[in-house]
Amino acid sequence: MKTLLKRIALSLLALVGVVVVLAVVMEALELLPDDGLFDALEEAETAQLIHASTQGRETVYRFSHELIRHTLVGTLSIPKRQRLHLRIAQAMERVYPSQLEERAADYSFHLYQAGAAIEE
Repeated sequence: MKTLLKRIALSLLALVGVVVVLAVVMEALELLPDDGLFDALEEAETAQLIHASTQGRETVYRFSHELIRHTLVGTLSIPKRQRLHLRIAQAMERVYPSQLEERAADYSFHLYQAGAAIEE
């Protein structure tokens, strides 16, 4: 079960994009216990799959290589990928309610990629 949760966390991280804000991931994975998310992030950092840094007050993650992110995204089924994109867009709505206009490109990308999941 823990391995599955870690895989879901990393897959979602990969879908968010090249620069990943921790608050968005935490909000999108609201059903995942915080410990599970942090365990997955720490394990991925230890394995040098991702690197953490800060941008202002936000913690952000970057994949150490674009091929890692691309591979994680490629292993997801289309319906799962669409549902995760929808969760990311919904998380952005909650984390950045007054900044969605500034983040319109990322927000609209995730809504578009959500495809049929929006209608479910």
